[in-house]
Amino acid sequence: MDLPPLRLEIEIDGERQVRQFVDFPAIGRAYCKHVVAGLEPACAHIRRACERTLRMLDRAQQPRERFYFSPAHVVDFCAFYELQPHTEDGNWIYSGNPYQVLEPHQIWEFMHIYGFRRRGTHERVTSRAYIEEPRKNSKSGRAAIVGLYELCHGNLAPQILIGAPTEEMGNRVYKPALTLVAGWQKDKEGEVAPPNVAVIDERAEQLRERYRLVGSKSQIQCGENGGWMQRLNSIGKHNDGWNPQLIILEELHAQDREIYEVLRSAFGAKPSALMYMITTAGRSANGLAWDVRNEAIDVLEGRIESDTFFVAIFTIDPKDEKELLPVAGSDRKAFERLAMIANPMWDVSIDPEKIWDAWVEALRQPHMLAEFQRTRLNLWGRAANAIITPDDWEACKNPDTSILEFEGEEAYLAVDLMNRNDMASIGAVIPFDRDKLAVFAEYYVPELSPYFKHPRLGALYQGWVQNQHLITTEGGLIDMDLIEDRVVALTHLLRVPMVLCDDMQANALVGRLLKRGINAAIFRKNEANATAGTDDLAARAPVRQLVHNGHPILAWNVANVRAWRSTRGGILPKKHDEVSDDKIDGFDAIMMANAGRLHIRDAQRKEDQPMVFEKRGPLAPSKRNGPNGQ
Repeated sequence: MDLPPLRLEIEIDGERQVRQFVDFPAIGRAYCKHVVAGLEPACAHIRRACERTLRMLDRAQQPRERFYFSPAHVVDFCAFYELQPHTEDGNWIYSGNPYQVLEPHQIWEFMHIYGFRRRGTHERVTSRAYIEEPRKNSKSGRAAIVGLYELCHGNLAPQILIGAPTEEMGNRVYKPALTLVAGWQKDKEGEVAPPNVAVIDERAEQLRERYRLVGSKSQIQCGENGGWMQRLNSIGKHNDGWNPQLIILEELHAQDREIYEVLRSAFGAKPSALMYMITTAGRSANGLAWDVRNEAIDVLEGRIESDTFFVAIFTIDPKDEKELLPVAGSDRKAFERLAMIANPMWDVSIDPEKIWDAWVEALRQPHMLAEFQRTRLNLWGRAANAIITPDDWEACKNPDTSILEFEGEEAYLAVDLMNRNDMASIGAVIPFDRDKLAVFAEYYVPELSPYFKHPRLGALYQGWVQNQHLITTEGGLIDMDLIEDRVVALTHLLRVPMVLCDDMQANALVGRLLKRGINAAIFRKNEANATAGTDDLAARAPVRQLVHNGHPILAWNVANVRAWRSTRGGILPKKHDEVSDDKIDGFDAIMMANAGRLHIRDAQRKEDQPMVFEKRGPLAPSKRNGPNGQ
């Protein structure tokens, strides 16, 4: 983009001088106009955000408006930003420029945040910024420079707080900032310095001298104004007494709401205070980040009026997700169109070849697909944290599918017993057609179960029995002999490497199956054991790599189950309401069976791996051990 330089009058050593600068405001405005005109790939959220910026620029020209637009403030920040060197390897090494270069969408972001000023006080209008982008779009590195700028240019004793769920996440922002202040330092053995390490160290020395900065692993201090920057995680959630100039919230979707509330209560005493929230899409469509996101969308769509809230949500539109995503597996152009919309750093920090390879791999391994869509296309978890949405489950139905047609095929079984006076389920997972799974569930219940008289569920139970979807056993407790005999019969019909039983009532059943020569084991339902089997099923349903026969109880179970996600990324299937009488037994059974399948598959792969010296040959004796290798 060829633009004439921006001429600004500035003060240097007490003297007013006219200097020329890159016209960052013109670049930001042009980006907005291109997005609105459809010349730049963008989703509806970004188009609305750019329209909003253009409207605010027009309003800022009106003398009676509460705010004005200051090109000088935009240039001051952007020029500071582009004086900072890269702190990690990246595509920049091919350009030979060791310094940061702002992309048009980033200039738009900072033009909006720093450019709008209150008339009279000249304080910043924007007090909150919500930026949602996929991984590898330089969110954290960007936030590090924002933090450093606010530390160096803030008023008396600016406090810069980095809020993160863990210290590791906080370091994504803090470590680049520390490198820019203290120079490059080796954190661990074998770590290689970036190719521009000399530039990093030189620039760090200049910053330290100019602003009297001192950096350590715990805090960066600014002697020029008495300010400091530090991380905050759950350890400090009960601290108070802060008066922050800037709060950076890293990965908002994983943030502790308690930390957020503590920081929010400390926020706002300084007129130009800014809460800078960055995140990738979350695994579940609920929680703190989802609430903030919904508020942000309300601002973009005009339901809430707020000039102080900047919003940038890079994702793909529902229409593109519905029409293009299903064909993107075989159509690279369709995939790249989607990826460019969601990833504003496409072909800058995002390598098209690498992301295509990751997409192809995710398609081959469905348990990776949901995570790819979340982290690379910024698609949130669906249906209020449902593991499989009702629409996707229905689309996988084939009423003509029968377990009998898989006679002699490899299959994995699991038994969910839970309470012996209630429903029990046997689940089967059968791989077929190379990349698909057929899943089946059978259900048993004691004829005297109290649920036949349940005010809400009684009629359902009775209808399922009449239609032979639910098999009754005599008495008030589940007939374990009947369950055992059915499992044995299925091992005769199918080739079953493993039978898993939940750990509630399973000890006796597992022992009896082992005595009959069937490989059986207890499955403890916890995050570590349930994650792989659950994620794999969840990833298969949207791409129709799951087939079932439409069993009504299993459909009910699937509709009742929700994903409980930990900050470590693990998943545990639970009922939508812990105290509800609704059931998820059938889903638990097929999840356990699928976990068994994945366990055996992974164990087999390890066995099939050649020994290392079969691939590279034996190594010569180490010279360090002497001439005789001793």
